[in-house]
Amino acid sequence: ALREAYPELEGVHHLSTLLCPAHRWRVLAEIRERLTEGKPCRLIATQVVEAGVDLDFPVVMRAVGPLDRIVQAAGRCNREGKQERGRVVIFELQEGRAPRGVYRTGTEEAKIILRQPDADLHQPETYTTYFDRLFQNASLDSPKAKCGQQGRVAIQDSRSAFQFETVACLYRLVTDDTQPVIVLRYDEPAVQRLLGEARGRLQHGH
Repeated sequence: ALREAYPELEGVHHLSTLLCPAHRWRVLAEIRERLTEGKPCRLIATQVVEAGVDLDFPVVMRAVGPLDRIVQAAGRCNREGKQERGRVVIFELQEGRAPRGVYRTGTEEAKIILRQPDADLHQPETYTTYFDRLFQNASLDSPKAKCGQQGRVAIQDSRSAFQFETVACLYRLVTDDTQPVIVLRYDEPAVQRLLGEARGRLQHGH
């Protein structure tokens, strides 16, 4: 929606994890080409660009979030030192909501630090203070599924008791059960065929 709001701007791109890898690679190639040639280039992106993406913009604008995420976004500003000084703008959305859990807690802690008149993001002590406050206030563990146990148990309790099989059952970096799909060619017939096969597998309980 944000990209569509500025149809008159030249060189506007969108990047998110909702794009398949082949599409993301194509967008990144176009961005790098425009940046190398000095053409206008504007990127509207999710957090996918905050790690492992080597891009260099003179200006970066990011909605306020956990302090470590803000720093990751800032790492895409004047990354190659071509400018004397890059510019990073942190803003708050008028109707924005942060996801629940550690992300929201990190966002609130970042706001507290950024509002300090002497806040200095170049000082390591700033991040020591941030993470100390984050770990004190964030819920880093919560009761999970039973996993064959009586009642509901927590991951940290199981780790402390050396119940590693239970920990393996409880811990999920991605909570939703998913089926990986590899798209070899980014063309409509191939994608539709893979989707059809995936639907068939799901209908048969595979």
